[in-house]
Amino acid sequence: MSEQRSPTSPPTHQRPSSGWGVPVVLGFITMGFSTVSPALLILLPLAFLMLAIPPRRLWPVAVAVAVLVASFAGGPDGTLWWFSRGWSLILSAWFVLAVWMLPHLSLTMRALTALGGAMASAGALFLVNRDGWRRVDWSMTQHLRNGAADIRAFWMARLEDERFKGEMSNALDRFADWQTFAYPAILAVASFSALALAWWFWRRLSLRDPQPFGRLRDFRFSDHLVWVVIAGLLLVVLPFGTALTRTGGNLLAFMGALYALRGFAVMLWLFGAPGVIGAVFGAIVFLLLYPVVMVTTMMIGLTDTWLNLRARQTSKEP
Repeated sequence: MSEQRSPTSPPTHQRPSSGWGVPVVLGFITMGFSTVSPALLILLPLAFLMLAIPPRRLWPVAVAVAVLVASFAGGPDGTLWWFSRGWSLILSAWFVLAVWMLPHLSLTMRALTALGGAMASAGALFLVNRDGWRRVDWSMTQHLRNGAADIRAFWMARLEDERFKGEMSNALDRFADWQTFAYPAILAVASFSALALAWWFWRRLSLRDPQPFGRLRDFRFSDHLVWVVIAGLLLVVLPFGTALTRTGGNLLAFMGALYALRGFAVMLWLFGAPGVIGAVFGAIVFLLLYPVVMVTTMMIGLTDTWLNLRARQTSKEP
């Protein structure tokens, strides 16, 4: 995700390959984090890229039109139906603008620019229509709590230890409370990964680029984004009110995930990519100790902002 080429430049076959690993990881992130339809987050930006940016090949354009038609087929089904499609359309439009107008930036920074523009646009719309935000917030809260209730019912019917049942129920309640507070950040993480995945599909299908991404270990973004972290901390610490405190908390949650990914990239650079056994072991460790793993990788990512750990490691090599 570190390329900086023009959006319509031909494939560069000499750069290091990332294979299918990065797209698979992005797919899991999008599906795991998205609070709206993951398919919409991926397919609508992909359709916009195919329609708006050359080369416009016949069958990709036909697929893009079919995706747009299918996305709005059937009648509206409540507030979240409108919100998921509205958000995906705004995000897609901003991404096409970023890809077309900012070719000098890396894909990461273009995706972040599109995400920031979409958030600003959605925020402006909700400021004009505050009742719309209240409906979305209430509907999303109910959706997330219903999901937690379904998970609780599934496990309660299969567990016998009453003490463990109580602990799991309390854990699910806390997780649901956190989701209802931080779902804007969760959606932003899913949207960021979906944009990168849409870019990957577009490069593969329209430009026939066999390797749209660079290596995951090269992942980085502008060091100036640390000011977003500082702004989030100020909004949380200072007594600005509930709305701004929640905004600050969501900024910190999103940037924490971004810095955690940067920290993971630094670890890949320093220690190399794990084999299959190492990857399975790492996944198990993450599931068991994910708070520790997230904090550790986030701190490494923040440290890389000031110390540029990968450049230091390269300078030590003979």
